[in-house]
Amino acid sequence: MGDFPNVAAWHDLTDATVAAAPDLGQQLGHALATLGVAATERDELLASLAGRRDPAAAVLNRVAVQAGPSTEPPTSSTRPTDAEMDEAIAVVDEFRREPVNAASVARVASALPPDRAGEFAVELLGVCPADGSDQDRLAALEAFVSQTKDLQTTRMPVVRLAQLGLAVERGLPSDHAGVADLLARVPTASLLAGLARAIGEGSDPAAIVTLLERVARLRHQTLVQPPAQQQQQQQQQQPAPAPPSRGGVIGRIVKRWRSAPAPGGGQHAEPPAAAPPDVPPTAGEGGAEASHPAYPRIDVSTGTARDDVVVVEQEFSVTVGLRQRQDHTLIGTVAIAVAAGETIDVVLVFDPESLATTAPTRQTLTVTADDPYPSVVIPFVAKYLDAQVPVERRIGVHYVRQGQVVGLAWRTFVAVDEPGQVPSAPAVATSEGRLINLSPLLDETPPDLVIGICSSDNPDGTRLVWTVYPAVGGGAALDGPRTAPMDDTAAGFAKALRFKIQFGSDPDALFQDLAGAGAVLGRIVPASVRTVIRAVVEDPARTTAATILLLTEELHLPWELATFQPPLASHFGGAAPFLGAHAAIGRWPLSEGDPRPVPRPRVEVAKAAVLSAKYDGVTKWGKLDQAEAEAAEVTTLFGAESVLPTIRAVADLFAGTPTVQLVHVALHGQFDTEGAAEGLVLLAVDAAGAQTAKATFFSPLAAENGHLAAGPFIFLNACQVGADRSVLGDYGGFASTLLRIGAAGVVAPLWNVDDDVAAAMAREFYAATWSAAPADRVSVAEAMRRARARYTLDGVSQRTPGVSPTLIAFQCLAHPQLRLTTA
Repeated sequence: MGDFPNVAAWHDLTDATVAAAPDLGQQLGHALATLGVAATERDELLASLAGRRDPAAAVLNRVAVQAGPSTEPPTSSTRPTDAEMDEAIAVVDEFRREPVNAASVARVASALPPDRAGEFAVELLGVCPADGSDQDRLAALEAFVSQTKDLQTTRMPVVRLAQLGLAVERGLPSDHAGVADLLARVPTASLLAGLARAIGEGSDPAAIVTLLERVARLRHQTLVQPPAQQQQQQQQQQPAPAPPSRGGVIGRIVKRWRSAPAPGGGQHAEPPAAAPPDVPPTAGEGGAEASHPAYPRIDVSTGTARDDVVVVEQEFSVTVGLRQRQDHTLIGTVAIAVAAGETIDVVLVFDPESLATTAPTRQTLTVTADDPYPSVVIPFVAKYLDAQVPVERRIGVHYVRQGQVVGLAWRTFVAVDEPGQVPSAPAVATSEGRLINLSPLLDETPPDLVIGICSSDNPDGTRLVWTVYPAVGGGAALDGPRTAPMDDTAAGFAKALRFKIQFGSDPDALFQDLAGAGAVLGRIVPASVRTVIRAVVEDPARTTAATILLLTEELHLPWELATFQPPLASHFGGAAPFLGAHAAIGRWPLSEGDPRPVPRPRVEVAKAAVLSAKYDGVTKWGKLDQAEAEAAEVTTLFGAESVLPTIRAVADLFAGTPTVQLVHVALHGQFDTEGAAEGLVLLAVDAAGAQTAKATFFSPLAAENGHLAAGPFIFLNACQVGADRSVLGDYGGFASTLLRIGAAGVVAPLWNVDDDVAAAMAREFYAATWSAAPADRVSVAEAMRRARARYTLDGVSQRTPGVSPTLIAFQCLAHPQLRLTTA
């Protein structure tokens, strides 16, 4: 089962539980996810499930996706001496004969050998009378539990404790809840293996799972604070120590947290997992705390004479967390609302080929009344890169609450090769006041999976930095960012794909080309990211297709077309090989440009506009009969206003006149990587203002003049206008430009689309998103997913009408659950 015993133990317990009581799978999965996993264990667990499709495997797949960092009990860094252990054994033996001095047990408990500690705990639990009358033994039990609660107890008899714990659940006094306290400090592998054996020996599986839930919650309560804070509170709460005995004083036990060393020889705590959904944040005295705004914080302490320049291969520190006021030198989100008692995970996002840290890349911050803006210091080193690579480096932070990204920020700084180069290093341009508002994307109807795709520090565009955040369970599926190389630049790949479609005519060859392109895209996605995507998409408990949000700085590549090996298998995608057929995917650009687009989960349509053209006699641009019919149908459906296909009328439309909440465009379109002749193909006018038979282009650059204050949804049923390119350091395609000027969402194709199929798709789209009964309407992204699912090898081979590359041409730049509603 691999090198990690926890993985085998998880299989043992899950297999035993699901075999005995299949309906306990969800409850068990929640408990296991709450326990958390280490990064190495997560990878091993996912690998061990490859090829399994049984119910127990489905439970563990969800656990691997949901679980946060491990809550494994810490080990002691101070081993008691032989004399101290002998004294502890003697004190316990004396207490067995005459249980009158519970304080003595409290003093020596942490020095007992592991096997003796386990035996003594079970003995105390077993002999304490059910009526609670033996106060001495109860006091000794409480003392034993209290004094050993910060240590990993390696030889606790789990089966006997579990059996006794089930007796407690059947009605013995609450004092006996010490069973869960004791089990909480048993190493995870021993705990799960013991509980599996208890089920095998006839214990009730439901009671075992309930006991495991209690144990998992106790671990959260123990590890919810950073180590220094926790130790300080424990020292304040503990009574004064008993006087020294004849054998000497037992040394104070210091916890060792499993993490990398911090600057100065300290220790970074492995961050505890986020609280499970049913454990609310702790409120302060007097009830729930009022929330307060907090802004992202990324401060770089360079160790040089300049605060924006570091030296390669010399350690510097980065403080990440929250701050009271906006930092105008950061690119980041608007303020995050936080309250005392809440925890926020900060996930470091950086190019691992450019920067390195010895600390965990996911840290948990606890907001308190005394520390309303918590932060943590992380050591970093800038790696030496080839001379061709610019000196700018970047560190980002994603802020995660209960599994959802609620904020992000990033800082750019400069790395030089030698200390003498610091004074002459170029300054970093700042972006004062530019903020992103992601809350509509993530607060009300969050997607099942958020994938962050960021540029690396390598400027040639052949490497991307990936992060993933599954929504269920509040845990991140990866312990840090991942990178994967590309064989070609993103723009070059996308251009080649458009040419294949534009000049290809054999349906079979086109399908094979597109499937091959999907395989290339799938290989670009890091293996660990593919594993998480598969677990979310193929979850057998799903009743609707998964929703995925791509927060991306890379807008060229059609990730919707990615294919995996083995092929994705879901009820929703059927035989279609493409990721976008199995999941409803929305993408949202991350950009430093102004204005910033604001996503919306719904658009209330009170008025619509339709733009189309008659291309009779227009050179190079054939007549679009189906597009004209499509435009007429949409006009009737919404009672829409028709817009003339002229530069002035379209400029007015994208400037907000008329005021509409939906725009449907059925035209010719063209994308040109050089930007010379691209955009919507309109009709030129003569000196008198009359339309002519000469084509002209309304370009993305022209659209930059617009302002769509009403936040409309826009369906661009025009060839290639979903394609993108970089312009002056920002995204410059037609669809993404419309987002920037205020559109709530845009659907647009990446390549040439067939007139007949595109018109039929538009009819099916509005039938699913608008004409259906309100309860049956689907999201914009789901309507696109259903279209992609129709593009299959069998459909192409059998020449099924309407099955063409047009079905998978469209991207959805929007909230993945964006819906059209009646005003």
